[in-house]
Amino acid sequence: MTGADGRFTAAAMRRALANISGQLGVDDADARLLRLTNNAVFALPAAGLVVRITRTYRLHARVHKVAELKDVS
Repeated sequence: MTGADGRFTAAAMRRALANISGQLGVDDADARLLRLTNNAVFALPAAGLVVRITRTYRLHARVHKVAELKDVS
C-alpha cells in the first residue's frame, strides 16, 4: 500500500495497519512505528503483537528471516 503520490509512507502504512488490525480484531490505538525502510514494523503493545508490512508481496517470503518472536516477560 502506498500513498496518493505512490510513495511508501508512514501514513499509508498506518492505513494498512488499521486494515490488518480490523481483520485480526485487535485494537491498534497504541501502535508505535518501529521501523520504516523496505518494511513497516509496528508494535501493538496492548495486543502483544508486532506487525510487519512488506512493501511488495515479493518480500513476503523473507518475513521469517527478519522477524523473530521472543517472550520478554
